[in-house]
Amino acid sequence: WPQEGDHRAAALAHRLKSVDIFSSPHAYLRRQLGGDGLFRNYPASLALHGKLFVDEADDRTHLANDPDFTHVATLEESLQVIRREFGNAVTRGAGLWYMDQQGQWFQDPGIMAEIAKLKRWGDLSMDMPRESVAEVAVISSLSDEFYLAGRDSGKNHVTYPLYDRQIGEFCRAGAPFDWYLVEDLGEGLVPPHKVYIFLDAFHLTPGQRAAVDRLKGGGATLVWFYAPGHITAEGLSLDAMAALTGITFERRETGTLRVDLSPELFPRAPSAYGPDKQQSPVFLPSMEGAEVWGRFAGSDTPALVAKTRESWRSVYSASPELPAAVLRGLYRQAGVHVYCDTDDNLSANAGWVMLHTAAAGEKTLRLSRPARVVDVVSGNTLGENLSEFTVTLPMGATAIFALDPPRDAG
Repeated sequence: WPQEGDHRAAALAHRLKSVDIFSSPHAYLRRQLGGDGLFRNYPASLALHGKLFVDEADDRTHLANDPDFTHVATLEESLQVIRREFGNAVTRGAGLWYMDQQGQWFQDPGIMAEIAKLKRWGDLSMDMPRESVAEVAVISSLSDEFYLAGRDSGKNHVTYPLYDRQIGEFCRAGAPFDWYLVEDLGEGLVPPHKVYIFLDAFHLTPGQRAAVDRLKGGGATLVWFYAPGHITAEGLSLDAMAALTGITFERRETGTLRVDLSPELFPRAPSAYGPDKQQSPVFLPSMEGAEVWGRFAGSDTPALVAKTRESWRSVYSASPELPAAVLRGLYRQAGVHVYCDTDDNLSANAGWVMLHTAAAGEKTLRLSRPARVVDVVSGNTLGENLSEFTVTLPMGATAIFALDPPRDAG
């Protein structure tokens, strides 16, 4: 997950005038076929400070001698992960290099031909639109895990689901998202979005709380997990949670984090989500004025609620791992453009769309604007002025689409 190296001073590092470029490998925990391979960094935050992120694409090909981290067995599977990281980079305005750690990972004519082709598209991308079209912002507060029990203590069942599996659900929710740090929000640098997801806002400074309050208008939806605002300079406070979220809470000293979803509201979502383990404490949101979307497993106690305020909406989940199908539903209610409904890994910007499939089947993509669509993998033009198109793909396949590229591209 993005905090895997326990680097917690990212906000400070992003503001260093002496550093222009940051780099790291992408996620190791979700780089198998069907995973998102998302960056372990925050390109949208870096861009606010005029800096570039470069992905170290060290996915093992089928030629690697590394059984612990090799997730592909054939040339075709190798090509899918190579394409996925190009797609992640070009749709997020990032840089990329392919890293060979043993001297033979790319020693195949098919692999080198693919990299040469992607390099040509990468060159073309420099003259194509790459600005973000994300209407969802994820906000992280990297110091807030310090307020939880150690993640390997057996007492913390929030960290791993929140910083690993929840990120995977964002990638499969069908709409692109920008990932920022809470310091960016506090300084007024985060541009307007329709949905703001506060991943770990357990403690906010007064200035950060004021910045959050400024988001509460214009129909925006704010999403919270576990214990938003519970920790203050004066101590632990349910009143501070209520002031931040617009929802009142009861605290219980222990309880499970497993949540049963309403099948009527989310027929395509799993019936339950969240770790089926005892956590201390847990927070019970009030039903007053709220829609109940889910309840603590085996009970009638609300655990996932949505409350519409005068000019904004608040959605609270007591547990992490909020499923992609639920996210997709609340996105649509907030007016976010959803590209696809199939729980596949999607990333997109103004000129590019990338899909890496979590399951085989037909995939219908709805674009945010009509465009001439070119399939980067095949080089074929799918059509002119398309707003929607359907492709059939196997599991673990990467499809990359260029929107209105130069006529001689491909």
